Amino acid sequence: MGFFSKIANFESKILGGVKHIAQWIAPILHKVLSTVGGPARMIHPGIGDALGAGDNLAGVVNRLVNKRYQNCL
Repeated sequence: MGFFSKIANFESKILGGVKHIAQWIAPILHKVLSTVGGPARMIHPGIGDALGAGDNLAGVVNRLVNKRYQNCL
């Protein structure tokens, strides 16, 4: 096995591990941030907006990693 094929194999193992962790964490993070964002917005609008942005980002990662696409009408 050549040097470059060893590097490619190692890289694919790392990316596979990152994808596996993202599949597990993204739905949980999306649910937690969407739940906490509403009450936090009542305390301070800036904090609620930041949590809302994180919620949107976690939702996008969740859809991309877990291949759940919604049909938009």
